[in-house]
Amino acid sequence: MISYFRTRHDRTFGIKDENGNVIRMVGAMHDITTRKEEEARLKLMESVILNSTDSVLITDTGSIKSNDPQILFVNQAFEKMTGYSKEEIIGKTPRILQNEDTDRKELQKLIIAFKNCESCEITISNSRKNGEKYWVNLRIIPITNEMGTVTHWIALERDVTNQIEAEKEKEKLLKELMENNLELKQFSYITSHNLRAPITNLVAICKLIKTEKITDDLTLKLIDGFKNTTNHLNGTLNDLIEILIIKENRNLQTNQLNFSDVLKKVNELLSISLLEMKVSVQVDFSEAPTVIITNSYLESIFINLFTNAIKYRHPDRDPVISIKSSKELNGDTKLIFSDNGIGINMTNAKGKIFGLYSRFHRNADSKGIGLYLIHSQITALGGSIEVESEVNIGTKFIITFK
Repeated sequence: MISYFRTRHDRTFGIKDENGNVIRMVGAMHDITTRKEEEARLKLMESVILNSTDSVLITDTGSIKSNDPQILFVNQAFEKMTGYSKEEIIGKTPRILQNEDTDRKELQKLIIAFKNCESCEITISNSRKNGEKYWVNLRIIPITNEMGTVTHWIALERDVTNQIEAEKEKEKLLKELMENNLELKQFSYITSHNLRAPITNLVAICKLIKTEKITDDLTLKLIDGFKNTTNHLNGTLNDLIEILIIKENRNLQTNQLNFSDVLKKVNELLSISLLEMKVSVQVDFSEAPTVIITNSYLESIFINLFTNAIKYRHPDRDPVISIKSSKELNGDTKLIFSDNGIGINMTNAKGKIFGLYSRFHRNADSKGIGLYLIHSQITALGGSIEVESEVNIGTKFIITFK
């Protein structure tokens, strides 16, 4: 049988078993142990708060009635951040830290949190004692008693001025970049439009000039130079217009195209060159017969890669072109286009391979725009292109279509 007893002066309440053995002692001794544990816990919490690198501020619940709480405690980090000492700030309201730049919408979030007795986090502009403004990330947490009633509010604050200023500078630079980009785009359109008419007229004039009856050699040279310059200028303008179209049309309509169908059309367009240069083409589209892309882009990619392979063929052997497609595990389609041409010195071409007007050989008909166009077309649709090449061995283009 279990029995209960009280010790002398009733300071301790005990429980004994049927043999008279004490099972548990409660009461005053238990209260002392609990109180000491609580005191140790509070000292630990106080040490954490006092030594925290984040500002800690505790207020009463005046905000519920008057929306104007009073500061009861601040740690050293708060004094360091604001410049106010404990003696100067305790008893004051946190409003003392606000300034004309303090966002009222953010403060409204605090008021709502106070009324609902909820935690809240905001970022606002405050002022130090010396008037210097700073940005602070502020999180308030309600403190309740054993009855669940809010008795205090604790605010954890962190100076985020550097992050905010860096973000503002980033936004400023981005805005300037967008404005400059728009101005350059408008300039490009105006330039291409205004040059189109006079260059078209020059091309027409060149066609009208008859040189059969001209006997003066100097005049003939001048006319020939004039024609070459005009044709070159016309070609350059056409290239730039094509680039502008690619850069502008980022939302082009795409379709699921068959590699073989597009390649067949390109082969027909280039049939004379392929036959004349004895080009051998090896094709394997079995793993990935189709790709989602704009038709004109895929044609342009094939044409530029083929013409490059012919243009930069090796003088000691017939050109051999290998084209293979595959499907990646992530769903991407990969196209590998290889040739056995003269290759590219990748050390010299590093970082410039897809640059506009970048040329790595001395061919007279090389303009340095083909790879730039290919790169622009592929990246415009979210894809990528890589190059592997070795001098006198050949070049491989690895294209990934998203």
